[in-house]
Amino acid sequence: MTMANEKKEAKKGKEAKAAEPKKERAPPGLDAKLALGILVIILVAAAAYVYTQQGEKELSLSEFRGLLNSTQNITVVQDLRSVPEGDSAARQNLQNCGVQTVFIFSYLGKNVTSYAYEGSTCVGGSNSGNRTPAECDSEISGEGRYAIVISYGTEDKTKFYASHAAYAGDSAFLADCAISKILR
Repeated sequence: MTMANEKKEAKKGKEAKAAEPKKERAPPGLDAKLALGILVIILVAAAAYVYTQQGEKELSLSEFRGLLNSTQNITVVQDLRSVPEGDSAARQNLQNCGVQTVFIFSYLGKNVTSYAYEGSTCVGGSNSGNRTPAECDSEISGEGRYAIVISYGTEDKTKFYASHAAYAGDSAFLADCAISKILR
């Protein structure tokens, strides 16, 4: 290639670049603002997720007692869904604990209703007939009742919350039924 041809090629390259539309650059700082906006959205979404996963705040025993003293409407739920099949002792102990708890609250002058959840069925409460546990949960919360949920579990635990108490444990724990003794 001759020198003249090289100059022509170089000139054509410059003209082609000049003919291309120039890319507009964002004003200085716009990229940083966009990145900050995206970060804020992510943080808000993460905070909302964590908040919804935490559920209700656990109450102390004294807070629980205070709440029950000011609550007139109580529901006792005997949740039989987690009792191992064939474990008649655990089943009986759970049901007995439910009956004891209903009796204690009634004795204390509370308006008490009782429910039993087994499989996909719920019975009890103010409505007759079989319903789903979800329907009964809606009924309980719709009536503004404080729920004491008694269930079978491999870990013995008693937890108190603003809307309900969870009492779960093995057959011996359910036989002791300490939840009914808390208010005596």
